[in-house]
Amino acid sequence: GLLPHNSSPAGLHPKILNCCGCAGPQESCVPLCPTHSPDSCSAEEPGAVEPWLRALPWDPAQGTCPQAWSVTCTLFLQRLPTMNCTEISSALQDAVVLFQLIVYIPVLVLGLLLNTIAFWVFCCKLKRWTETRVYMINLMVADCSLLFALPFLIYFTKNKHPTDNLCFAIEMIYFTNSPMSIFIIMLIAIDRYIAIKFPLKAKTLRSPLKSACICGFLWIIQIGYSYLNTLFKKRREKFCLQKHSTQPTYLTSFSICFWYFIPLGIIIFCSIQVIRCLRKKMASSLHETKLIRKAIHIISVNLCVFILCFSPIYIALLLRLAAEVAGACHLLSKVRVSIQILSCLANSNCCLDAFCYYFAAKESQEFPSLLPTCISMRSKMNQSQESHYKEHTTERYFSS
Repeated sequence: GLLPHNSSPAGLHPKILNCCGCAGPQESCVPLCPTHSPDSCSAEEPGAVEPWLRALPWDPAQGTCPQAWSVTCTLFLQRLPTMNCTEISSALQDAVVLFQLIVYIPVLVLGLLLNTIAFWVFCCKLKRWTETRVYMINLMVADCSLLFALPFLIYFTKNKHPTDNLCFAIEMIYFTNSPMSIFIIMLIAIDRYIAIKFPLKAKTLRSPLKSACICGFLWIIQIGYSYLNTLFKKRREKFCLQKHSTQPTYLTSFSICFWYFIPLGIIIFCSIQVIRCLRKKMASSLHETKLIRKAIHIISVNLCVFILCFSPIYIALLLRLAAEVAGACHLLSKVRVSIQILSCLANSNCCLDAFCYYFAAKESQEFPSLLPTCISMRSKMNQSQESHYKEHTTERYFSS
């Protein structure tokens, strides 16, 4: 550290002794971390010692560095956990970048292809505006925006890019569209649940205009939150999309619950209720039985894809928050690597969305005779009304 010229090194942290020292009278304390010997100072990158570590003047009257050096050393010691806990070796970082390239290149190609096809189907082929069509177009906008941000994510992971305007824009895109994908999938599940469980109320509860207003409201809320959150992170972090601070951000726990675990619970509930409803339905023919099985298969696959893509990354984010609160320094670097790897799985959902929901929309053309409503003995008096809504609910259900 900032060792006075005639002081004993006893009791000082060894990394302080390795990093810098007082060179002598009339000279400032200068870093002794040579660029050709990185191992001599593992706490900081060679030559990157903070400016205040080099600012202590020599006191000619005392023949030593002034007393302030001890305060500076204390500050440096306080920074050591932050720097060591979040640092990743260059070899491991290169391996993470290689893994991201292996995952993201196919995701980019497949995602652009499938989302282009989905845009063509939902914007050009379908003539009538439905709730599902509104949700799907919003979902594709979110997924395509996320695809646009992927190359920058790779670059920012490999290079310590400063938090400049480019970084701010990419973080805004990423942290807006990733949660919006989850919210829109949740809205599709709710819309499907209402159409099947409450077909008589669906006419008043559902409409394309209401769906568009809900999506617009969510976009405004999410963009505003992402702007404030990105602005806050820009002030705390030096590098883009990289959290080096070990201070726990308790707002993260709220974000994780609001962005994922609450939507996850809603999606699971709606999907299970719809599957139970379809299984109870009395099929009038073998063909209709096959259609019901296909519908259950589509819902189950969509639910599994959602859980497998998003659950690991949000669990890892909770683990990072727990490690920060507990001060578990030895875990933070491992969790950080896990987050970078698991984010690849979460981001790959932007192409799987297009595949799953395009498949569901295509299958709906083959199921015009299937009535996706739960029929109970108590509702026999309403069977004539239910048949009135048969065609209305069938297309919307399977399109989602």
